[in-house]
Amino acid sequence: MLYLFEIFVYNICRPVKEDITKFSDRWENFSVQEVDKRLRNFNMNDKQMKVLIKEKPYFLDHEKLAYIGRLSSRGEYEIVDKILFISQPTPAVLDQLRKNASRKAREAKKSKDWKKVISILEEYTKYADNWRNFCISLVNQAPPIHTKRDQDLIKLAKEKLAAKNN
Repeated sequence: MLYLFEIFVYNICRPVKEDITKFSDRWENFSVQEVDKRLRNFNMNDKQMKVLIKEKPYFLDHEKLAYIGRLSSRGEYEIVDKILFISQPTPAVLDQLRKNASRKAREAKKSKDWKKVISILEEYTKYADNWRNFCISLVNQAPPIHTKRDQDLIKLAKEKLAAKNN
């Protein structure tokens, strides 16, 4: 009887991390369509999502990246970010993340939300800088930098904010 009680207590009190780790190990086996479907139920602040972002269990090959590109061009920025953030940060993944940030920044420009434009583009820069050494060690290539168009957009947004604050 005591043994059954110990099993019961163990199953109730065991660390959640164990379950989440097993959870993240399964993602590599999913198609990109299945990952898309599953991630739509997650919020970026969910505990499971944070574990996936930290562990980056998913690898995006060229076919999967093409699917991600189509989602981004259709304006499905949130799901694209989720998939890219749980993926191994190769230069190709970071390039797709840069493209997604660029599209989101252009949308923010249309609504004249200059703070959001700056935030979106600088978040990409920070994320890419964080994974720079990983990319170089993996494929001897640094993450892509912003295009001239995006650099000009950051400059314009900063000018607009400076003019607004004066």
